[in-house]
Amino acid sequence: VAITLVTNSPETNDLPEISLVGRGMYGELLGYNLQPEVARCARPRAGIRVWEWVGRTADDSEPRYGTMHSKFAVIDRRIGLVGSYNLDPRSARLNSETALAFENPALAARLADSILHYDLRFSEEVDVDEAAEFAHPRDVVRRFRKSIGKLFESEL
Repeated sequence: VAITLVTNSPETNDLPEISLVGRGMYGELLGYNLQPEVARCARPRAGIRVWEWVGRTADDSEPRYGTMHSKFAVIDRRIGLVGSYNLDPRSARLNSETALAFENPALAARLADSILHYDLRFSEEVDVDEAAEFAHPRDVVRRFRKSIGKLFESEL
């Protein structure tokens, strides 16, 4: 299995402290790549890759795009999910969110290609070392901002 996760960076999130809290989970996700089953997999790029949307390409000095609000998933290039639904307790209780699921290989493949060839151009991949730093920030300001976000984690 190859999983590509794209999420907002703190700089592009309208709630940056929540991104700082979420970053603490990257290490666990990327840790699955060290499992023997993943390491033995013949499929290139098997495992989990985490990217943060920064709204600019590597060549851009300034962001061109802001927050990524869309939610979509593609499974086996056959099934797709597109919508605005947030997978959090607050959205389940309070928001009026929707999602559309479809089974159409041609459409699902186009969505997957859009993610891989467009969205990743405006994102930066997170490696294991960065994930470890995110989990336990050395910078006092980041530690403080993360602690503020943790106060609201169960509500968001």
